[in-house]
Amino acid sequence: MNAYFLSNGTDKDYQNRTDHWGQCKNTQDNPRCLVPPYLEKVSGNFGSDKMLIYEPCNYASNIAFYHSTTRICDYPDWSIDAEQQNSLKRSFAALAFGSSMWHGSHTFVGYSFDNNMIAVISYLAHQASVSGLPGNSTILKELSSDARNMTGVQVSEQLTNLFLKPVTAWPEVLNSLDLPLDYYITFTAFISTCLAVIFPFVVVETVVGIAANKILTLEDANFINYEYLPALKTGTENVTISKTEKAKIG
Repeated sequence: MNAYFLSNGTDKDYQNRTDHWGQCKNTQDNPRCLVPPYLEKVSGNFGSDKMLIYEPCNYASNIAFYHSTTRICDYPDWSIDAEQQNSLKRSFAALAFGSSMWHGSHTFVGYSFDNNMIAVISYLAHQASVSGLPGNSTILKELSSDARNMTGVQVSEQLTNLFLKPVTAWPEVLNSLDLPLDYYITFTAFISTCLAVIFPFVVVETVVGIAANKILTLEDANFINYEYLPALKTGTENVTISKTEKAKIG
């Protein structure tokens, strides 16, 4: 991040556009950065190079994601394998950086890093939640009608290795990831899976159908309602857990 600041970002990203420090603003001139305005109005400087930070409090708040990483280390009762656990740790640590870069730098690379890491973590959580279900349905396991080139674990590793590359190489990698980048659909699928092992499926279809139609695009809502939920119904029809376990999941 400091290297990106000292170079003032990049003159040419993967789409041959500039991405200078502080350029990603909420204006019609730069539609790729049309994001809600934040409340912090006072910028500050950080470190020996006086790195300009646009949102000091929001920048510092991302230390919380490092606590998520250590909590994963401390949790004693995982049912997912070590590789999935490591990917979650890597991704939360990378999100700590990515989110702080966005709120600190107001660059498109920071914006992409923040949103892509949320997408990766939600996708890892989704794939972990369905990893024990039978079958190889790409709709159920990969949220896609066609097989993806990479798993969530592999995407997490790809993003971690990004730090070994010069900052000018980051934009192209960040915008070529093979996962659902609109993480609303991933969270919807994850919540659907949790509900499916707690309630009768008719309840799941009703609740998720109403929610999906309100918060997702029409295309994504149709995918959840007419492709994901039927695949989930098939995948969970023989899952039986106790009331105590249902309460814990709830």
